[in-house]
Amino acid sequence: MERQKLVLLRSARKKGVFAFVKQFIRTVRDSFWSKRQMIYSVDLATLKAPDMCNIQGLSYRRISDWSELSEENYNFLNDTRETMNWGNFSWLTELEYGLWVAEVNGKLAAVKWWRSYEQSSDFFVRIPKNTELHWQTTVFPEFRGQKLLEAVLITVMEYRKSQGIEFFMISCRDYNMTSRRVFVELGCLYLGYAETNKLTKKEKWHPLLTPIPAAEFEMRR
Repeated sequence: MERQKLVLLRSARKKGVFAFVKQFIRTVRDSFWSKRQMIYSVDLATLKAPDMCNIQGLSYRRISDWSELSEENYNFLNDTRETMNWGNFSWLTELEYGLWVAEVNGKLAAVKWWRSYEQSSDFFVRIPKNTELHWQTTVFPEFRGQKLLEAVLITVMEYRKSQGIEFFMISCRDYNMTSRRVFVELGCLYLGYAETNKLTKKEKWHPLLTPIPAAEFEMRR
């Protein structure tokens, strides 16, 4: 089982039996039956900024080549990359993607895979003009529980807003309750989900006829 799933199960257990059972059911379904990718959108004009983290010494920057990382941080990523499911790191230079990093006094705290509007094409739904995709974000264990995920997302979105981007499409797996709660805080709209059957490998898109606020969607669950 993926390490992220085990981390989320341990976290849910601390919140009580009901939270653990919900997390367990979604985890088992994702592992053995079907993978559900929940799809959201966020309008940067109405973006809700939650309470930000107050980690001392926190800074952000975008890198386009691995040489821009310290040797210590690069080795750390190589040691932990299986937890991110990013595969071979060649995508950064060969595909000209970008990587946002959050560092605390020079120590790697979070990383976010970034792609420009021109590269935002292979997704479950059509990408409107002036819209980008939010790709995977990983906050490392030492810095979890301090709203760093929210801070990274807001930082990237505000930066791209200043460059003309108006909307973001964003997604997460059904079992990732942490990300889903963040999307509620940001005021995202829920669009539907893409489901991949583990046995047949067939993928099907299940859109809502009318998108609803992520908060309303979670209340129905």
